[in-house]
Amino acid sequence: AQGVGVMNYAGHEVQVDALTRNGRLPYLMDTPSTKDKEDLTTDAEALIAGGVCTASEYAQIRNSSLMAFGVVSQYSLDRGMVLVDTKTEHGVNDAGKIVAADELYTMDSSRFWRLDDSGKLLTRDGRPVSFSKEFARGMVTEKNQQFTAEQASAIAERYIQGLQHLTGGEFSPDLRPRDERIVESTNLILDYLL
Repeated sequence: AQGVGVMNYAGHEVQVDALTRNGRLPYLMDTPSTKDKEDLTTDAEALIAGGVCTASEYAQIRNSSLMAFGVVSQYSLDRGMVLVDTKTEHGVNDAGKIVAADELYTMDSSRFWRLDDSGKLLTRDGRPVSFSKEFARGMVTEKNQQFTAEQASAIAERYIQGLQHLTGGEFSPDLRPRDERIVESTNLILDYLL
């Protein structure tokens, strides 16, 4: 990090000169943002003052998110990966319950870094070996760029490697038609809920 002194980030006072590139933060931080064309980092007080949620609702979201992060972090660590950060989206369902929405702890919503056999961060060219969409973003050089077949293959390979590290098993693609997979998955969810 560059600079000195204290910076307020998402409601957290951070000692800037104590931060290191790709280093651990002083503690696990919740960093809320708004959902819009461009997500803007904010803090709990602004969300509460803006009527997005109550203090109690925010505490519920924060506490459950931090607990889930801890569980997934340990799971990842046991498999030679570090869960660096994640993005979760929350809403309220028809029953008035706060729920997590969208995807959770995928390589699109989270960053995972690989550890070597001794538990140290695995790096390539001085950067952590990452399993996330950052790998694909690094290939983008212009707005609305389409990936080449070679780039798409490299991205798929990276996602497969990450998935295999996290699951401890071989990747086996589901080659059924998309609609068939969606119907079966939906039926499994409905069977579970009913």
